[in-house]
Amino acid sequence: MRLPIDNEETLDSLLMKLGRRHPSVVESVLDPTTGELSDRYQVLLNNRPVRRILGIHTKLKHKDEITILPLPEEGTTQETTQAA
Repeated sequence: MRLPIDNEETLDSLLMKLGRRHPSVVESVLDPTTGELSDRYQVLLNNRPVRRILGIHTKLKHKDEITILPLPEEGTTQETTQAA
């Protein structure tokens, strides 16, 4: 899915745009109690984990690519998750 990125936009504002189209995605990706990224998902900015940058407050630029990946549940392996 492509969403336009405004000048100086942050990941949280981009997620709010996404939430207008797909609210269940954003509800899953954000922790409802803290508003921060959920531990159940890995969010990458140009293949770098955003948790290592500034989390949801990371500033974005035109042509940045955001990837949202579910993390395997505890007790499962990556292979089991992919095979399901």
